[in-house]
Formats: sequence, C-alpha cells, structure tokens
Amino acid sequence: MLTRSLLILALASGFAFLASAQTAQQGSEDRSHSRQALADLTRQAHQDFDSGRYTQARERLRAALKMAPRNSALWTYLGLTEAQLNETASAIADFEKALSLAPGDARTLFNLGLLYRRKGDAVKATERYRQGLALEPDDAAANQNYALLLMEARKFREAIGPLEKLRKLGHSELAVRVALIESYLKAGMKGEGEREIQALLKAPGVTPEDQIKLAGVLLEDKQPDIAQEVLEQAVRSAPDSAEAHARLGALLLNKNQYEDAAREEGRAVQLAPESAEYSMLLAETLILWKHYPVALQFLAAVKERFGNLPEYRYKVGLSYYGMHRFPQAVTEFEALADQRHNLDRVQFFLGNSYANMGDLNKAESHFRRAIGLNSENAAQGKRR
Repeated sequence: MLTRSLLILALASGFAFLASAQTAQQGSEDRSHSRQALADLTRQAHQDFDSGRYTQARERLRAALKMAPRNSALWTYLGLTEAQLNETASAIADFEKALSLAPGDARTLFNLGLLYRRKGDAVKATERYRQGLALEPDDAAANQNYALLLMEARKFREAIGPLEKLRKLGHSELAVRVALIESYLKAGMKGEGEREIQALLKAPGVTPEDQIKLAGVLLEDKQPDIAQEVLEQAVRSAPDSAEAHARLGALLLNKNQYEDAAREEGRAVQLAPESAEYSMLLAETLILWKHYPVALQFLAAVKERFGNLPEYRYKVGLSYYGMHRFPQAVTEFEALADQRHNLDRVQFFLGNSYANMGDLNKAESHFRRAIGLNSENAAQGKRR
C-alpha cells in the first residue's frame, strides 16, 4: 500500500480562500450592524490569517458570522482558519455549514474530503471527493487525493479512473505512473500494467533510481519476474550503481538463484565496500548456497569493518556450523547470546551444535530457551 516511503500522492495541504471583504458585505442579514463593520471584521480576519494569527482570525470571523450567519463564504473562511488550528471537527462543521448554504461549491467538497481523511473517516472523505469531482472533474489535486483514498481502501479498479485522468492532465511524474501500474496489477489488468511499465521504462528522464523504486513496488505487489526485468534494466543503465546490483541480487536470492545473486551482490560490495547491508547480504547468499568456506573467508576479509555487528558474528557462527565445526560455532553463538538474549535462532543453533558435540544436557537447555522465545520458529527447524 501507499505507506511505503517511495510512493505516492501526498494529500494537498492548502485550502482555497473563498472569502473576501467584498463577499462578506451582506449587511441586509442583520440590519443592526453596518456593512462597513462587517467588511472591517472580514478584512482584519484576512490580515490575521495571512500573518498566521489564526486564533485572532477565528474570533473576528465568529463575530462577523453573528452579523451574517447565512454567509457561506464566511463559514468557509472560518473552516480554513480552524483547520490551521488543527481543530478538525470544528473545521468540518464549518465547511458542512458552508456546503448547506452553497451546495454546488466543489472547493468546499474537496476541503471536506481532505478534513475527513485527516479525521480518519475514509468513507466520507471518498464521498466528498467523488461529489466534488462530479462538479470539477479536472482538478488535479482532488483526483490525486481521491485515487489515494481508493487505493488505501483497496479499490484499485476504481482508482484507475482518477489516475488516468491525472496522466491526461499532464501529471506523468513517477509517483502517479507507479500508482497507476500498481492499480492495474492489483485490479487484475496485467496486460495494461505491463504496457504501462514498458512505456515508463522507455520514457525520457527515467533514472535508475526510478527503476529501483518501481521494482520495489512490483515486489510488494508480488510481481518478482517483472521486478527482475526492471532491475536488470537498471543495472544495464547504471552498471556502477551499487544499489541496483544489490536489489537485483536480493531478488535473485529470494528465487534461490544463488550463483547469480552472489555475482550481483559481489559487484555491489565492490562498488560500496562501506555498506554493511550489502556485505551481510553477500555473506547470507554464500551461506544459503552452502559455500561455507568462501563465506568464512569473505567475512574474515571484512572483519575490520563490520566485526562489531551482531549480524556479522551470527553469520560467522552459521559458516562454522555449516562446516560442522561446532566448537567454533558455539563460541560465536554464545558470545552473541550474551549480547542479545532474545534471539531464538541463536539458541536453536546452540542447541543443535551441542547436540552434535554430544552434550545433550546443554542442547536441551538451549532448545528450551529457543522454544520459550519463539515456539513457532523453533518447531520449524533450522532458520537462517
């Protein structure tokens, strides 16, 4: 979903100003006050708002509304002010009042959509955006926010319409196109999604970083084969991108293609030798590939840089364990267990190591600790 950092469509934060001194001059609503007094209050409220004095602006607007309680522009202005004060419920009430007095105003509907989303009422937010877009279908920010709400509600097929509208309106930035691809794929429109992916990859100005972001979305959408194609293109486009090689290597590792994964991760380590993430990923691949001596040799080479990391010690222990050098594995795992008491996997490997060494009492003790920390993992057997 859209909580991931690489995406999409942030909600618009600004509101349109719909009140002015001229629109507020409706003194006929309360003949006990002069039109000039109403105009002065509105002008002063506007000045306070522009200067960030929202509390003062609110008081002036409330006074003005006592003179002109059916002035929809003043209710809108009050809603804007209370929204700035983060008084969401009051702002919603103000805009709803404005809408009751001027029901055909799309801006008010959009502002209500924004505020209902801020309040956490996605149903009302979606409905207000839908109503507003029926009046102003080409509003880019509203289409953007409407699509976001639909995607959050997992209504991906419905989100395609506003996203395609954004593209027609000239909003073809990466975030919009990735959201459209995600919606196509999750709506079961794989052909449309793949065509959009290919069009995006051929678009001028698309960077390897953009391709990496797109691959991340595809992986979250469980499209590893397409993600692999995208990352392979990123590697071709930027052969010196450590991140591109590392992400492709991680994907290949998840597909159990160890040799190819190690090649890509090795290149990432060459390009970014200071990255603990990339070095530990390569070590993990070598261990899962059962190239334990090579893994141990590599870990020895990067000990000066990463030897203090718990993950480093864990992978050294796994390498010894895979080579059946159980006393050395115990040394590493025991030291790690002293640092991190809640790692069930370490306790499990300690139990197995002691069992292989013939010390069944210690093995049982560590197995019990592993089960106490995480019975499900311990029951599943070896876990890297």
